[in-house]
Order: sequence, then C-alpha cells, then structure tokens
Amino acid sequence: EYIASFLIAMIILFAAFELFTSSVSRIMNPSEITFSLPMALALLLSVGVKLWMSVFYKKTGTLIGSVALMASSADSRNDTFSTGLTLAAMLLSLSGVSFPFDGAAGVIISFLIFKSGYDIAKDIVDRLLGRPAGADLSESIRTQILSHPEILGVHDMIIHDYGPGVQIGSAHAEVDSEMTLMKAHEVIDRAEKEIMEKYRVSLTIHADPVERNNRQAETYRKAVTDALSSLDSSLSMHDLRLLNTEGEQKVEFDVLIPFGCKCDQKEILDTVNKTLQPYSAKAEVTFDHDFTESVKDE
Repeated sequence: EYIASFLIAMIILFAAFELFTSSVSRIMNPSEITFSLPMALALLLSVGVKLWMSVFYKKTGTLIGSVALMASSADSRNDTFSTGLTLAAMLLSLSGVSFPFDGAAGVIISFLIFKSGYDIAKDIVDRLLGRPAGADLSESIRTQILSHPEILGVHDMIIHDYGPGVQIGSAHAEVDSEMTLMKAHEVIDRAEKEIMEKYRVSLTIHADPVERNNRQAETYRKAVTDALSSLDSSLSMHDLRLLNTEGEQKVEFDVLIPFGCKCDQKEILDTVNKTLQPYSAKAEVTFDHDFTESVKDE
C-alpha cells in the first residue's frame, strides 16, 4: 500500500517536471494553436471523466482508509488540471491573441502538481518512519476504554501503524488499588477485545493501581494538577505515589507531555516543587511523551 502510493507520488513529481519543462519551452518558442471542435469535445469529456475518478477515488479511499487510492485521487485531479489547461489554450486561441497562455498557465499548474506529489511522498515517508496515531482514532480508543466505570484514567497510549488494518498498540489504564486482580483482569480483557472488534487495533492494556481513599495523596494530586494546568492545560500527571525516606516526604509521579507541547522539563519540575513547598514535600518526576495526537492539536 505505502510502496504503491510512493510510486504514484514519484509519477506525479515526474509529470510536474515534464509539464514545467514543456511549458517553459512553449513560452520560449511559442507555436500557433489551432482550434478543433472534435478535439475540444474529447478534452472536455476527458476532464469530466478524470474529475469523476478523482472524486470516486477520494471517497473510496477515505471510506476504507487506503493511502494508495488517495494518491490516485490526487493523480486524477492533476490530470484534470493539465487536460483543462490544453482545453483552455485552445479556447483562448479563438481570441486571436498571440500570447502563449498555455505555457504561462502550464508553469503555474506544474508547481501545483509538484506540491501534491511532494505532500503524498512526505506523508508516506512519515508513515514509514513513524508518526503519532491520528487524533480521531486515539480519542475514540480512549473514550472506549473509559466507557468502563471501573477504569479511572488512561495514559501512555502508543499505537504503531504498520499499514492499513495492521495497527498494534499499548496503553495504561488506572484502576482502584483495592480492586482484586481477577476483577481488574476481567475489565481490562473486555476493553482489549472491544477495541479489536471496533477499531481493528490490537491493544495491550496495562493496569495501574490508584489510591482513591488516601486524603493526603489526593491533596498532592490536586496541587500538582493545578500547577501543571497553570503551565499548559494539556499537561497531565498519573501514577502518584507517596514515599517517606529519611524523614523527607517525596511525591513520585509521571508527567505526560503531549505531542506538540513546548513546555520545558526543568520549568515543569521547578513549578511543581514550588507548589509542594508549603507541604514540605519534594517531587520526583518521570517525564513521558505522548505518541498520539489530541483533538486539540488538529
């Protein structure tokens, strides 16, 4: 799928180059264009067919998530541009003006075609090298996991894309620390099966215990959450633990830095420690980076 799409992108780039060179040649060495009604009708029919193909490929590609069909849609759209250019040049020839309209318009359209080929190639390279899962998919999976009332939160979600219909991932789900292991396994297992059935994503979910009845932990949790929100509303924390070593109160937790967030780790740590000073506690922070896009990012 990806290789086929990349080859289509290369064809588009080559077509853009050929159109550019031929258009420059027509500007430098203009030739007379003669109008032919049968040829004009044939070109008009070709434009209509290619435009229909572009729309069909795009709708079908969107429906089944095919990158190759989306690339074919762009290719058909580019054919519409180049064929429409030839038709427009023939019609303008009726005006009697000797200006090389086809060459000038061809140079402009060649850049448009080049950009579409470049965008397709870049998208394929990004997919092959690895990129965050789409916002819609990651948010849908997150919502599906949280639909289970026993699951209190979701974090550290990673989805690996190996092509259409082949996606594997992992996530951490927070559950009450007092829940039995058997019950937690039952809930997690059910969530994993639902995600596979609905989204065709093989997701492995790790259960993280959360203390819900520890007032001191909740106080620290709220203070840290408020401190993070003051820096960036997209920052979040999880896995908070209280440790008392050598008379010093330590608050251990993970801070999730979302994809695209520009916050500096040192700035986050300084802000959190300043917030915990009144409690005579010190933060021990592990920084995580999100590998999925959020709806806000789009």
